[in-house]
Amino acid sequence: MVFAEASRDDRMIVVKRGELRYTNRTSGGGSSTALTRSSSVPSLDANGNLLTAGDWCSEAALWTDWVHFGRLRATHDSEVLVIDSGAFGKETLVHYKVGLGTMKYASGYVQRLNDLAALGVCSDFIPKSLEYEPLDELASQVFHELG
Repeated sequence: MVFAEASRDDRMIVVKRGELRYTNRTSGGGSSTALTRSSSVPSLDANGNLLTAGDWCSEAALWTDWVHFGRLRATHDSEVLVIDSGAFGKETLVHYKVGLGTMKYASGYVQRLNDLAALGVCSDFIPKSLEYEPLDELASQVFHELG
């Protein structure tokens, strides 16, 4: 178990090796508390989303106070990279432009979380099917503006 639903956290998880399954309680995959969502919004897989090398989960914990909406478990022997929000924030503020860009990205990311929440989607893991603009495009735009 990497994390459980309703637990507070300040860490982002990146899968280095192996496979982890994220099950979201708001999609009916772990709790009786399910949100109602518009039929036009893709749902999270109630059986869980598989995360493999290069995938990440709970990025929101870097940018805001975070309580998990689901649980993340390794399906077999796996290795993850854990990014602590405090240490990450401290390092990004060492250089002015990096810190400024990071703050702008964080603002955009939190706005996305709020937009998804308004549609009834609350999750630690945002599948690509729910991204209305890829996160790498948001990061590129922010850092391009800073020169």
